[in-house]
Amino acid sequence: FNTPSRTSAVSALASLPPEHLAGAVGPLRELLHDPQLYVRSQALRALARVGPAAKAALPDLVPLLSNPQTVYAAAEALAAIGPD
Repeated sequence: FNTPSRTSAVSALASLPPEHLAGAVGPLRELLHDPQLYVRSQALRALARVGPAAKAALPDLVPLLSNPQTVYAAAEALAAIGPD
């Protein structure tokens, strides 16, 4: 996907109701590694909305805590997902 496609895709995913987002955890995990900050941030927000059903994303979230651009959104997602 090119950048506009990824941006549109993550925006569409992030706007889904939380009960529908649980099935999108895999693609959202992939988007956490996107070079675009907006895409990563939207993926983090969507995973936070999924809550505990996004536990599979924990290994992808922890490294984002060391990035000043994503630390707050990553912490919010981790808090929403809960302890492992």
